[in-house]
Amino acid sequence: MLRNLDCDVSSYMRLWNLLSGMNKLLIRKREGETEEQLRNRKNYIFSSEMDSILSSETINGLRLYLREDGSKPKSIRQIKASPLTPKAHHETEQNTSSVLTFPQLLLLTLYWKIKDGEKTAAETKIVETEFFNPANLLETFQKYLPFEGRMTHTNIEDIKDFMLRLTRARVIFDSCFVRSSEWGYTLEGVSEESLQFNVNANQDGSLKKLQMLEAMMYVSTPSKYYDYRWFIPMVKTVSDRLPSPDELWQKLKDADDRSHTLPPLEDLSYGDRIRYWLWRLDYYIWSNRRVIFKDYPDALRVASNYSFVRNRSLEHVAPQHPEGNSTLQWNQAGDAVIRDSFGNMVMISGGMNSSLRNQDYKVKKAHVQAYISNSKNGSIESLSLLALNTFYDRWDRNTIMEYGEKAYKWLEESFMIKEVQS
Repeated sequence: MLRNLDCDVSSYMRLWNLLSGMNKLLIRKREGETEEQLRNRKNYIFSSEMDSILSSETINGLRLYLREDGSKPKSIRQIKASPLTPKAHHETEQNTSSVLTFPQLLLLTLYWKIKDGEKTAAETKIVETEFFNPANLLETFQKYLPFEGRMTHTNIEDIKDFMLRLTRARVIFDSCFVRSSEWGYTLEGVSEESLQFNVNANQDGSLKKLQMLEAMMYVSTPSKYYDYRWFIPMVKTVSDRLPSPDELWQKLKDADDRSHTLPPLEDLSYGDRIRYWLWRLDYYIWSNRRVIFKDYPDALRVASNYSFVRNRSLEHVAPQHPEGNSTLQWNQAGDAVIRDSFGNMVMISGGMNSSLRNQDYKVKKAHVQAYISNSKNGSIESLSLLALNTFYDRWDRNTIMEYGEKAYKWLEESFMIKEVQS
């Protein structure tokens, strides 16, 4: 694609190589640099054209081969040595990792470009499950941004526009969306002072609320969509500067609400279609945990430490196939509906699903109590599981239906939240 350009292709190639390293932040804090200077470097990307970006010192490593005045190439002796050994230096760069691959980012950026061209978008019907398939990467680009047939089928200005969008998308993605770490998901690319993010020191600051919303949106998005439903609103939030956490939270929350219509309670039953609603329920419970668990301080502590994790398993609280000594046996008319209803469903880890399969409610309650008593560390698998175990000593047909109605009411209320809660 880049060999079609009529300019300094080598600079574009260096930029491409940096853009492709998804696990390393594109713009990183330099020695002696203030938070304001770092913020200004990032915002420079959104107010500058590609030629200015390529000739500037904005992106780490892009012009490493030049002197500070940009005049002559550096020799090896002129490059400042790092005090870290290669292994230690590598480890400092790998504390977090991207939740997207480079091919996914390429396709998302192309989708953004297409959707911004009104005529093209109106004439082109995109099937997202095919468009975002990385196996079709070359074919998709050749169709929407031709890179073969130089001077006949390619459009140089379109390629330059795509590269500018790709650069901006990387900075936005690095700075404004969660990254994966061994502790879950974190907004590693920002600090309390940077990006015009005014964050309180407490755990419920704007940044934490944005982090939890984004984690919910990420884990609940089917991989076949590659998250374009949050990516496009995120990049379109930025005009000439990175947004505040509250601004971005509002934009993403509105986009998520528009993308989903809450079905009737009776339609929320066992199956993949309820996964999103269980994730959304967990987010609501976390956001309102101080009210929901106000009389249960130990449960509140567990809820405050909750982390979203992708690829959870659907689990019946009262098992589908109870053991003979189970207190609840499915032997009445209409039991199948109650058994598979929303109130009896949670999402847990695959390992827990295997170990607790067909176990009685008391056994599962003991699992939750282990988190409450601090005998188990880490994050509980589901806040819905925490809530129902907190409120109900027994689990029968009546409590399943009661909790299902309570949880459904929480989902309804989740659409009424139109601003960041304090």
